[in-house]
Amino acid sequence: MLDGSGRAGTSEPGVGGGSQGTGTSEPGVEGGSQGGGSSPGTGSQSGSGGGGGGGSGSRQGAPGEADQASVRRGGGSGARTAVLVAVLLVAGIGLAVLLYQDRTNQLIAAGPRVARVSEAEEEKRVSFPAGYVFVTPGCFQMGSPSSEDGRSEDEEMHEVCVTRGYFLKETEVTQGEWTALMGSYPSYFTSCGSDCPVERVSWFEAVAYANALSKKEGLEQCYTVSGCSGALGGGCGSELLCDGDYECSDVSFNGLGCKGYRLPTEAEWEFAARAGSRTSTYAGELKILGDNIGRVLDEIAWHRRNSGVSYSSGVECIGWNDKPHSASTCGTHAVRQKRPNAWGFYDLLGNVLEWTWDWYGDYGGTSDDPLGASRGSDRVGRGGSWLNNARIVRAANRSWFDPGLRTGNLGFRLCRSQ
Repeated sequence: MLDGSGRAGTSEPGVGGGSQGTGTSEPGVEGGSQGGGSSPGTGSQSGSGGGGGGGSGSRQGAPGEADQASVRRGGGSGARTAVLVAVLLVAGIGLAVLLYQDRTNQLIAAGPRVARVSEAEEEKRVSFPAGYVFVTPGCFQMGSPSSEDGRSEDEEMHEVCVTRGYFLKETEVTQGEWTALMGSYPSYFTSCGSDCPVERVSWFEAVAYANALSKKEGLEQCYTVSGCSGALGGGCGSELLCDGDYECSDVSFNGLGCKGYRLPTEAEWEFAARAGSRTSTYAGELKILGDNIGRVLDEIAWHRRNSGVSYSSGVECIGWNDKPHSASTCGTHAVRQKRPNAWGFYDLLGNVLEWTWDWYGDYGGTSDDPLGASRGSDRVGRGGSWLNNARIVRAANRSWFDPGLRTGNLGFRLCRSQ
């Protein structure tokens, strides 16, 4: 049985959390109405002719023939000019109307204008997986300072650079998502519901899920596995934890260049959890009082202090120290209920611990894209859980478990390389 310190046999659940704000820009559509000009106007022309005026007094005489001819020629020329101007105006108006109608028809046929998108941007937009957040490359201080409350000796602070962008799932993989893909019900807290994180899945089973999802979506599989046997997703019956019977004799990782689904590395997990923060949680520095009191955690993480539940399959927690709630049972909760970090990740701290790719071992010092120890006996879990004391629910805390272990406070989330 796991205790509040997070120990399961020789394994101690670890924790991580932080806020790394990242985002991706999706090419937008340049929308808008294409306005046609106002309709060509029409005008009226009026012309008037004048007659001779009568004078007062005596008549001074009539014009001669030459003058009359000149007047006749002048009057005829003016009339012809007026007619010609009128004809040209009508023709111009008709042509303008035809051009306006033609342009309007072209715009209707063409539809709204769309901004041009580069091929690289288009590929990124199309391949962006739903429910994932893009994490841009960067460097950070991995581990914790010696002054951090609740620190363990295996959290040596060192600089790590993540040189490749990657997509990390916003939430832990849920029971509903597992069952839809794998067809089984491995979780202890089934009464919590389909939106609660899947748990009691071993590291081998998390790898199998990643490969199955890649295959379903037509992506390359990131793990080459052999010698697998046992019931995949078989759970532990009525027990909270057990040594799972599904194991593989060999699992090899096809590298960070693989475009399919995979577990994050320990460095990728902490980089996203911190989101640029240097404190023990992304909500601020954790000050631990007693065993479970770390008030900064209450709004961001389900942990031993606040994980009371009302559904039927909860674990008895009446005797737990420092819990302010009156619930007699505790367990997992639906994802997305606590405040996310600055990049939109939920439950990176608390709810369930999360498997990573890495073997547990000493950090290797400053490096780019570390993959952890080259060999080992246990795999690293991160983030703390509903079962753990406050000191476990920190960004730098590390846990390690046998890769075949199934337990009700350990699940996973997936990532994909860009």
